[in-house]
Amino acid sequence: MLVKLRDIDKVSADKLYPNDKKRIVRAFEAVLNTGKPLSEHDNESKLQPDRYSCTKFILTFKNRDDLYSKIDKRVDEMISGGLKNEVNSLINKGVTLNHTSMQAIGYKELAEVITSGADLSAAVEKIKMESRRYAKRQLTWFRRDLDASWITWDKKAEISRGVEIIRSFLNEAK
Repeated sequence: MLVKLRDIDKVSADKLYPNDKKRIVRAFEAVLNTGKPLSEHDNESKLQPDRYSCTKFILTFKNRDDLYSKIDKRVDEMISGGLKNEVNSLINKGVTLNHTSMQAIGYKELAEVITSGADLSAAVEKIKMESRRYAKRQLTWFRRDLDASWITWDKKAEISRGVEIIRSFLNEAK
């Protein structure tokens, strides 16, 4: 598929991995629906002024271990709150491992436990690990945004302090 895409949109094809079928199909759809390559559409979009004026606030912890501890605790809460039952219910309703929704972190691992008898505790540890990796990728992504405002906490998420920082920013912007 990627070879065929290269014939109509070399720029997009060069950015994609051969196994990234969803993005390859999306690039084909763009050409079919608009008559122009996705890469051309992307370049045109970058030249357009922003539609909205917005401010982005990134919330994180000073120490990454504190963030990871919070993630691990949240996964434990999701498991004790019935995530496995939720995944089992979806499977019973006919949702398969091939559905996009079942590729989400947590769903994918628990679906394997349910359908193939994989070890639950190993699956929970994998959910924690994949969630931590996802958080790390998000932080890497956000660091590229030089206009974002960061709110960094010590050991505990201080929501009221975060709200005050945002309110102060909004008041100054008036």
